[in-house]
Amino acid sequence: MKILLHKPTGTFQPIPARQDDEPIFGVEPGYEVYDLIEQAQPTFDPATQYLQATEVIDHDQRTVTRGWTIHALAKPPAGWPNVQAFMEVFTMQEKASVSLSADGTIAALRLTLSTWLGRVEIQDQRVQLGLGRMVDLSIISAERKAEIEAAAA
Repeated sequence: MKILLHKPTGTFQPIPARQDDEPIFGVEPGYEVYDLIEQAQPTFDPATQYLQATEVIDHDQRTVTRGWTIHALAKPPAGWPNVQAFMEVFTMQEKASVSLSADGTIAALRLTLSTWLGRVEIQDQRVQLGLGRMVDLSIISAERKAEIEAAAA
């Protein structure tokens, strides 16, 4: 297939009423004919990947190659989909100790979690501060903190 380069603007446009690879004669001044190579869209897994259209222009060979690049979707940071899922990793005793704690950091964590919408990420500084304070207050051990962090998906 052929495509026209409009040299003054540097933009490409289709050739009107042409869908073949036959030679083109009588092109108006200011235009150049390029070969258009269009690669088929590859198969990909939309659950883990996305496609990005590409265009490579070779002015020496007068070709425009349109293709695709497959990229991996960014993996979300480790965590839980919501506060309820996060709270499920704690034992009843740990939940009771947190709910009864008069410590200011733990009280702030309780309030924060009560209004938290969305994903709870393990590296969030509020989560890390709260878990660290729970270790300091012996609500959980350092080993238990590591288990909780490992449970983050």
